[in-house]
Amino acid sequence: YVLPAWGEGRMAQGYTGDETWGTVLGRPLGDDGPYWVLRANGGIHTTAYDMLRWTQALMEGRVLSRKSLLKLWTPHVQESDDFHYGYGWSITTFADDVKVVTHNGGNGIFFADLAIIPETGFVVFLMTNVAADLPVVESLLRQIGMRLAAGEAYPDVPEVVDAAPDELARLAGDYSLDGGDGALRVMVDGTTFLVEARGQRAFALLHSTRPVDHDRAERLSGRIDEIVTAYIGGDFTPLFEAYRREASIERLDRSWNERVDDWQQEYGPLTGHEILGTAMRGGRDVTVVRFLLERGHIDRAYVWDSEQEERLLGYSRRGVDAQLRFYPVADGAFASWDRMTGASRPLGFERGEDGQMGLTLDTRDRSVRGHRP
Repeated sequence: YVLPAWGEGRMAQGYTGDETWGTVLGRPLGDDGPYWVLRANGGIHTTAYDMLRWTQALMEGRVLSRKSLLKLWTPHVQESDDFHYGYGWSITTFADDVKVVTHNGGNGIFFADLAIIPETGFVVFLMTNVAADLPVVESLLRQIGMRLAAGEAYPDVPEVVDAAPDELARLAGDYSLDGGDGALRVMVDGTTFLVEARGQRAFALLHSTRPVDHDRAERLSGRIDEIVTAYIGGDFTPLFEAYRREASIERLDRSWNERVDDWQQEYGPLTGHEILGTAMRGGRDVTVVRFLLERGHIDRAYVWDSEQEERLLGYSRRGVDAQLRFYPVADGAFASWDRMTGASRPLGFERGEDGQMGLTLDTRDRSVRGHRP
């Protein structure tokens, strides 16, 4: 924790947005070193190369005997369907039942992940100092492993090109989607577009990374509307039931009132709410609620179990951004890059024979078309 005696200039600085978080050296310390939250479970300063040396020393029996190492990396306690816990390590199996020993750690700013395949001596270790703005880092290790061990392709990342500001301005505007699916608002932000949905069906099409089930999305959005309306009025029973009674009504009441008090101190009185929509993402469905306050708004994402009907898992601070950024990749062609999932999708513009500017957004299972007058 304290050796080697690196100075601030030799240590990675953490970042969140445009702000520098600094290093752990600038955080409060006790007289004898880091506070308890940085002991045993994290806070070690190291390098990627030293982590490789450490894993090699373990695998070569230079730290523990082979017998002890086998115990260390044996599954003992089930964590989930796919993972068990050994002695301080998560154990799972990969393609062709190959054992993988892994663990990660982070504080919301810094994040590190390590995976070892003892059978082959294969090691992947990664670190980042911008985890606050790139939640996708938590899935990078699996993507690297699946690429190297199973031949899966990496996710698409847009190859950005320069775009003239006047060209972007020419394409911006509101596009009504065919079939009555709402609209997409395309806004210029520097050299990129920010795209925002108008209507819950458009929200689902814009933000889902799985094929969209509009019936389910509408049910979940309606259910959250009922729940939020109730607890704003002081009735936490619907929320209690959605959580399958796993959190007490008293706790839910206290948590909500503490949170809304913080919001109101900064943005003024709560004036209402609206449901932006529900997106199907990975192994979960996410409904985003916009809480309206006198001097602004707060977006909050509620997470549903995608395998069960109306089972609420909780809320996510990262959730789903209301706007999705698209980068220019060719003349009239753009591509998103979702910082939450790493997913990318194309967006194209073309003027039709009737003179209207048209938009095409490729979702997971179909192309969505829209037109701007």
